[in-house]
Amino acid sequence: MKPRLFINSLPLICSIFVFVAWAQTTPPTVIFTTPPGMQRGTTTTLVIEGTDLTGASAIVFSEPGLSGKILSVNAIPKEKWAPDSKPSTGVKSYFEEPAREEATVEVSAEKWTAIGTHAFRFITPHGSSSTGRIDVAAFPETGEREPNNSRQQAQPIVLPVTINGTILKAGDFADFGFEATKG
Repeated sequence: MKPRLFINSLPLICSIFVFVAWAQTTPPTVIFTTPPGMQRGTTTTLVIEGTDLTGASAIVFSEPGLSGKILSVNAIPKEKWAPDSKPSTGVKSYFEEPAREEATVEVSAEKWTAIGTHAFRFITPHGSSSTGRIDVAAFPETGEREPNNSRQQAQPIVLPVTINGTILKAGDFADFGFEATKG
């Protein structure tokens, strides 16, 4: 009697497995934030690259003093994906890598926001995203401008400042020029 019950239940069990496999999706993920930080007491626009961010309704932060508003979420063509922080294994994944998207977000940091690295997540229809990071600094922020790989090409800056840059290849370095007085 029991074997017959199993045979009659087999189509139901198989259809459940097919439905579960079909319904699975890659969880929302944060990969890259540009610029990586901001000065407290200011509002800035960040571009955050990730996966499965479509339909995000909010961005939430780990610490008080930070708030954000999602302005847009758009697909990114594969040739423009930011470098991934995961090491390459040389092994092809069983599943296709999910399409990347970029969310444009306006973030405000109160003047009293703690200095340091703060975590954030997106709230999406598929749950909350992996943790992203944003650095809050006391000084104004500026982006590195290329070319600046020699003293003759040094990027002029005014101190105090936090410089946001990206190492694009091994051996990359940057020169900055600023005025200083003795003592």
